[in-house]
Amino acid sequence: MPATTTATDPLARLDRIGTETEAIVVALLAAGIAGHVALGIAALTFLAGVLPALL
Repeated sequence: MPATTTATDPLARLDRIGTETEAIVVALLAAGIAGHVALGIAALTFLAGVLPALL
């Protein structure tokens, strides 16, 4: 009866870690882009309300 191992192949493990890391990076990038868009919209809204009052 052959011995069974529960350890995974190191290359498969590294590939899985790389895939998970890539997913995290993409999620953070998307969150950063969304945050910058929201800040841009907030700035435009603020300027649209303040500039007419100043002029």
